Amino acid sequence: MMNQRKQEKGRAKQRKRENWGDSADMQPASIVVLNWNGVHLLRQNMPALIDAVAAAGGHHELIMVDNGSTDGSNEFMRQNYPGAKILPLPANMGLVRGYNLGSCFASHNIVVHLNNSVHVNRDFLRFILPHFNHRQVFAVHPKLVALDGTIEAELSFASFAEKMIYPRQPHAFQPDAENYLAPCYSMYAPGGCSAYDRNKFWLMRGNDEIYSPFHWEESDLSYRAWKRGWEVIFEPRSIGHHNVHATIGKLDQLESMQLYFRNWLIFNWINLTDRDLLAEHFANLGKFVHLEPMRRRAFSQALPYMTNILSRRRWERPNLMLTDRAVFAKLADYGRPVPNGTFVEYQGRVYRVECGRLRHVPGEAILAAYAATRSFQSITKTTFDQFPLGEPLAWPEGSSARDQSGVVYKVDHGLARAIDTVESAHMVGVNPASLPVAHPSEIKMLIGGKPLNLGFAAGMVEASPEHFEAIRKLLESES
Repeated sequence: MMNQRKQEKGRAKQRKRENWGDSADMQPASIVVLNWNGVHLLRQNMPALIDAVAAAGGHHELIMVDNGSTDGSNEFMRQNYPGAKILPLPANMGLVRGYNLGSCFASHNIVVHLNNSVHVNRDFLRFILPHFNHRQVFAVHPKLVALDGTIEAELSFASFAEKMIYPRQPHAFQPDAENYLAPCYSMYAPGGCSAYDRNKFWLMRGNDEIYSPFHWEESDLSYRAWKRGWEVIFEPRSIGHHNVHATIGKLDQLESMQLYFRNWLIFNWINLTDRDLLAEHFANLGKFVHLEPMRRRAFSQALPYMTNILSRRRWERPNLMLTDRAVFAKLADYGRPVPNGTFVEYQGRVYRVECGRLRHVPGEAILAAYAATRSFQSITKTTFDQFPLGEPLAWPEGSSARDQSGVVYKVDHGLARAIDTVESAHMVGVNPASLPVAHPSEIKMLIGGKPLNLGFAAGMVEASPEHFEAIRKLLESES
């Protein structure tokens, strides 16, 4: 018995060292990291990924697909992350094939594709994975922020710019700002930082290798999913910081741009099925191509793929559930008469619009944590019936609650932490007197975490603010 306990303790210690969570509350995911001569990026970004896995909990797995690296990347992973699966490829096979091969080795139905140049936040997985409880969800992606603070990827609308299908991102390459706080629909999920339903992924035969080595494969995958009636979700609470120059920046810029235009043409020729829009596209093609020599070369490179393009169109046709115009309408304003993130009222109940769904607000205290006003848009039965119902709205991250006995809680990484004293409450920016009393049903929604004990026991010597801060940091590190 003693030996068994020791063995269990040793295994637990090993799991903790590897930082893999052990909770069954979250759907398990296979995280596929694509690497090419990026050992310095693995050193920078792997600890944050492991931390995100631990925060999410669950029996997740890590897979590194190595595109023929010669810089010791495989040795680094074996030495520092022995629990990871390593798929060493004989040469650099590109992003498209690399992610496809990694997904073949995945054990779980949720597959996360992650470039080695992406540094994720702690909540990266915790906010992404629950979306897959909805049957229609195909992919979920975070907000992707460049190292200079500009937004590289957020939600994207479907547009027909230059008579071409184009995912318009309203704030792309602008300084980072909290423009979208609620999850919402998005035209495409960025290939190097997104999660997918693996079954749906393979029903579409994965990333189409006609786009190899990269550019537009992720737009193609997501757009085909939309036309099959599935959903792509933008989750703004999940964030990745991307060093784009660490990967594509290694390649010739002119060559990369020419590949971009070639694949953009291929993407449209495969996916644009509306006859009138297709006619508009070809009528404008001469103007588009002759704008610059690079586009003319891209057009010449795309033409030899026409036989393969026609084959793909025939294969995809029986699977289409939505037309191009229906997808454009759905992704212009999420196809709903009420903007995303809006609170509405119907038959005395308050809901929040998120990702084309109505999420019921189950109590006054939760409502107060979200909304500063009690003025809500009333909707008719006709409007109400247009929305499917989602899960009830949970407590927002960082909010505070007070139960009927006066105990104060603070939501910290999805856990309700009881605050022991009024002094402790003020230390974390909570004024108990200003909090509405939550109904017992609302308190039950809070998953109990360790108490947020920031105060000192009676009889201890008087402590300085510096002491309190040191203890707070210590307790947070142990939680």
